[in-house]
Amino acid sequence: MPERYVDETVFNHEVLPIQLKAHVAATLVYSSKEKQLNGYCPVCLILGKDIELSKGQDLRMVQYGNVRYLISSQENTFKFMEEPKRYINAKLPVKLPPAKNPITLL
Repeated sequence: MPERYVDETVFNHEVLPIQLKAHVAATLVYSSKEKQLNGYCPVCLILGKDIELSKGQDLRMVQYGNVRYLISSQENTFKFMEEPKRYINAKLPVKLPPAKNPITLL
């Protein structure tokens, strides 16, 4: 009954982002349905003019609600955790950068 003693605005039931532990992320990363935005970092997609568009690291996964995102760096993890609503509406561009992994022709 704490509502009796504290203003109701204190009990804001907003969903908070969760940074998943590396061992949990490792088990989820190989499932294609677990990666939102095809594995691209939502922070890079929103701040694309300021930083290079890149894929998230496999062990750096953040969950917001029921959606999981791969994040490219610790700095971008902090940005996502501070303002998740800014980054959850990120959209993939029509033309993605080429893959950094070389393609074998043989």
